[in-house]
Amino acid sequence: RSSDLSLENKEIEVVKETTSTPANNEFYVKDEVITYEVTVTNKGNIAQTVKVSDPNADEDDVEVTLAKSGDEGDYAVLTFTHKVTDEDVEARKVTNVVTGTVEGEDPVPSEVEDPADEENGY
Repeated sequence: RSSDLSLENKEIEVVKETTSTPANNEFYVKDEVITYEVTVTNKGNIAQTVKVSDPNADEDDVEVTLAKSGDEGDYAVLTFTHKVTDEDVEARKVTNVVTGTVEGEDPVPSEVEDPADEENGY
């Protein structure tokens, strides 16, 4: 007897990058908006729904359904924003982590860091 057992692979990839540029081309200042592009790719062999969370973003969590790897539509590109706060300026940076989570699996993080400072510098 032979049986064909196909194991589910729920691997995903999450890549986050900053797509905006500070107005002064060096660092972000209070109330300036940072824009992030998040690409979620299904690297697995089944269609799956991924919850994309960015606790530092101004937007709520997003759920995307991705076809299995290799099929059309096996990735999604999302946009998130963050308005620079006093705390960001005090820290002199904005650290922003987004995670993609498939039910029953560990979250997959992607982190970016952007410089923040007072308008006149320190």
